[in-house]
Amino acid sequence: LGMLLSNTNGPGNTVVVHESYICKRGHIRKNWKNRFFRLVSSYEIFYYSKPESRKALGSIDLLQVSSVSQVPGNVLQENSFYFYFELLTKDRCWLL
Repeated sequence: LGMLLSNTNGPGNTVVVHESYICKRGHIRKNWKNRFFRLVSSYEIFYYSKPESRKALGSIDLLQVSSVSQVPGNVLQENSFYFYFELLTKDRCWLL
């Protein structure tokens, strides 16, 4: 894990472990949006509209995830993705 950590500071006193664009399904509006995600050392994912953004649009606390599933893309029939990841917390089902 130490080799993956970058020198980029994340929110608070965290270190960015990985960052990339990921397509995320909306919670209220069920449309798909490309979001810039940062996985930080405090086991959280913060997502932004673009890499330069300083304020996160939201976050996922990975310590609250009770299950992770791979969902075939043709199940939702909304996009042409090969598969989705479903992260399940007590408050929400995240599709990435």
